[in-house]
Amino acid sequence: MTTAPSPAGRHRLAPPLWATLALVSVLSGLGGAAHASAAPSGPDSAVTAPGEASSFIEARDGYERAHAFYRAGEYAQAQAELDGAIRSLNYVLTHAGDASVRRAAGDLHRRVGSLRLACTRSLEKEKQLLITVGPPLPPEIEPERDAAAADAGDPADPQPEAVELDIAAMVPEIEPAKNTRVQKWVDFYTGRGRGTFEKWLKRSGLYMDWMKEILRSEGLPTDLVHLVFVESGFNPNAHSRSHAVGPWQFIRGTAKLFGLKIDRWIDERKDPERATYAAARYLKHLYSLFDSWPLALAGYNAGEGTVVRAISRQGTNDFWQLNLPKQTREYVPQFLACLSIAREPARYGFDTVEREAPLAFDTVQLPGPVDLRSIAEACGASLETLRLLNPALLRHAAPNGPGGLVTLRVPVGTGGRLMSDLESGSLSLPEVRTPADPPYVRHRVGRGESLATIARRYGVSQAELARANGLSNRARPKRGQVLRVPTGEGLATALYSTPRPAAKAAVPGEPRVSAGKPSGVPVYGGTKTVRVRPGDTLGALAERYGTDVKTLRALNDLRPRQHIRAGAKIKVPVDGSDG
Repeated sequence: MTTAPSPAGRHRLAPPLWATLALVSVLSGLGGAAHASAAPSGPDSAVTAPGEASSFIEARDGYERAHAFYRAGEYAQAQAELDGAIRSLNYVLTHAGDASVRRAAGDLHRRVGSLRLACTRSLEKEKQLLITVGPPLPPEIEPERDAAAADAGDPADPQPEAVELDIAAMVPEIEPAKNTRVQKWVDFYTGRGRGTFEKWLKRSGLYMDWMKEILRSEGLPTDLVHLVFVESGFNPNAHSRSHAVGPWQFIRGTAKLFGLKIDRWIDERKDPERATYAAARYLKHLYSLFDSWPLALAGYNAGEGTVVRAISRQGTNDFWQLNLPKQTREYVPQFLACLSIAREPARYGFDTVEREAPLAFDTVQLPGPVDLRSIAEACGASLETLRLLNPALLRHAAPNGPGGLVTLRVPVGTGGRLMSDLESGSLSLPEVRTPADPPYVRHRVGRGESLATIARRYGVSQAELARANGLSNRARPKRGQVLRVPTGEGLATALYSTPRPAAKAAVPGEPRVSAGKPSGVPVYGGTKTVRVRPGDTLGALAERYGTDVKTLRALNDLRPRQHIRAGAKIKVPVDGSDG
C-alpha cells in the first residue's frame, strides 16, 4: 500500500452556484435525451434509469445532504446518502461520453469517498465508546429492538451490529480470474519463485486462521487473507521502500486513519490482530466505493484517488482495461495467482508444505508501563518469544493503553500464573518509564519533495505541516529547507511515577482502570548535536537519548539503510527540562 485515503475533516460543500449551473448545463446537453426519457410519466417512473445529468445532480444533492447529516452527528444517515451518491457517480463515470463530465464526477466521487470514510470512523468511535462505558440492557429486554436505541447506536441492542453485518453479507466472494497476466504469476510462484512462496506458506500457519476469523467477523471474504502473501509474505516486521510496515503494509497516514497507534514504543501496523481489523475496515470501505474486488484491491495498493482518476479518464470500470501504475497492474494478478494456488495446493505441488503451528497464547492486562524482560522472566520464557507474540512492541517496555492498562500476549498456560502471582504479591515488577514522543521532528526537504509528499510520509495533513512552518498550503518548499513536522503524539503517553496497584484478573467485557496517575509529560526542547563514538549505532544512540531510530533518521536526513561513522556529528532530540 503506498497511498493514504483522503484524511477526514476536509469536506467542502458544493461549488458556487454559477459553477454548478455551468456544469449542469454541460451535463444536460450531453445527457438530455436520457434525462428527458426519465421524466415522470406515471407511478412507475421511479424505475426509469436516470441519465448522466440527473445521476450527477442526484449525487451532488446527496453529498450536500450527507454533509449536513455529518455535521449534525447523524453518521448512519450520512453514510446511507453517500452510498446512493456513489452508485450514481459510478454510473456517470462509466456512461458519460465527455471526459470533462467524467472528471467532474471523479472529483465529486473522491469527496464523497472522503466523507464516507469520516462517517465510518465516527461510527466506529461511537461504538467503541458505548461498548466501553455504556451499561448493558437487562437480559429480559435484550431481544427487543427499540428504534430509538438503534438510532443512538446502543451496543447492547443488536440492531446496529445486525445492520452492519447484513450489509457486509452482500459483499460477494472473490472470483478467480484466468488470463495471461494471472498465469504469469502462477508460473513464477511455481517456478523460479517456488522457494519464496514455500517460505511464505510455512510462515502463514502462524497467523492465517487468526486473520481469517477477523475477516469473517467483519463480514468479508476470508480469501482476502491471501493478500498478505503479496504484501509481506506474512512477515509482521516487513518494511517497504515506500515506508509501509507490517503484514498488511500500512503507511503511516492510512494506519492513523484506521486507528492504529504508532510512536517510539509501539507500532500497531506490526500487530497481526490490530492490523487485520484495520485492513478489513479499509477493504470494506474500498469495496463500497467501487463495487468490484479487483478495483478495491487496486485502490488498496495505489489509493482510491488513483483508481477513480483512471476510471474517469478512460470511462471504464473494468480493471483489466484500466491504465493504472505498473505496480498496481501487477498487484491484482499477483493476488489472484496466490489465491489460485492456495485453493488448489495439490495441483501446484504445495500440498506437502508443512505450515507452522498457529500461535498459542494467553492474554493478560496489567497496569502499565511494564518491562518486557521482567514479564518474560516471570513467564519462564525468552524475550524473543514475547516479541514474537507482541511484534508491535518496538523496545524493552510496553506503554500504557486505554485506561492505563497494558494488554500483552504471553505463552499459553502462563497467563493465569502470572496474574495470580501479581495479585498475591509474590511477584512485583520494576517501575519503567515510557517518555512520550517529541511534538515534532525536523525534516530536510529532498529533491522533488512537496508539502503533500512530506505530509503523507509522516502521517499528518498538508495543512498541519504548513501551519507548523508558517507556510501557505500551496507553498513549495526548497530543496535543503528544514521543516518542522508535528508528530501529533507528543501528549499521548504520560509518565507514571506512583506505585502501581495490584493487578487483577481480567473480566471479559468489563473495562479495567488503573489507579496510576500521570506525573507529567516531557517537553521537547529542540535538538542538540553529539559526536558518534566508536561502536555506536543508531539503535544505541536512540536508547541513550530516549528516542527511536526513525526520529534520528528524520532529524539527520538519513536514508533507510544509511549507516553512521565514528566521529560524525548527529542531531538528537532533547527534553525542554534539560535546559
